[in-house]
Amino acid sequence: MPKDDFLLSVRTALGTVLPRVDAEHPYTSRDELEGILRRANSDIWLSRGAVAGFERDDFQELDPETREVLDRDVARFLDVASRVNPRGPATPAQLDAAIPPFLEIASIVREYTLKEWLVAARGLIDQAAGWAEAEGWPTRRYPWTLTERFMGTYELDRLIYSVMGSQMALIPVGRYTVRSRGVFDLAVMPAYESVMVSRTPSGKWTIDPLPGENKARRWNASHFVEVSEKLARMG
Repeated sequence: MPKDDFLLSVRTALGTVLPRVDAEHPYTSRDELEGILRRANSDIWLSRGAVAGFERDDFQELDPETREVLDRDVARFLDVASRVNPRGPATPAQLDAAIPPFLEIASIVREYTLKEWLVAARGLIDQAAGWAEAEGWPTRRYPWTLTERFMGTYELDRLIYSVMGSQMALIPVGRYTVRSRGVFDLAVMPAYESVMVSRTPSGKWTIDPLPGENKARRWNASHFVEVSEKLARMG
């Protein structure tokens, strides 16, 4: 999937130069990012691999102006990257030429990824709330603020619902994880026995195996009810 490859290429190129000392810092300020890129080893980010997988036709859903900016800045960035000496650091002039288009590319990718993630995550919460209410389980929603490197700070709801006298919570964890394209925790409170609800690269949601099990479940109403009831008994 070239689009996914491109999105990952940009995030990886930027993520590898971000300081590790503050995992909660969003690193979305352009001035801050420019300073980080200037101080970083240019071999890490100023290369064709930083935008690998880009195909303009993959972004037809963007408005024409943004699509034009993305196409233009990828071309500008690749032009500079192709002229960097592979056996030495980029020159100050090359950094001056590469940083503005790369920051613009990263900004577009960030906004695109965040929007797509918010739609998917809110859809999951709406589904779970609807399934819970269909079972007669009382539901409430509370704001939940998350901060992720590259993605910045954003807000989703956490869903609280009651099952057989136990309080359950569906809590967003984040978009970027090691093995998925988004994760929620489905937990019984206050014991906090939990299971992850993970989003696959194809965009489908699955419920990870419960303790003592070894098979994931598809995300659907019957499995949501089944897992909620099993967790409730652990509370």
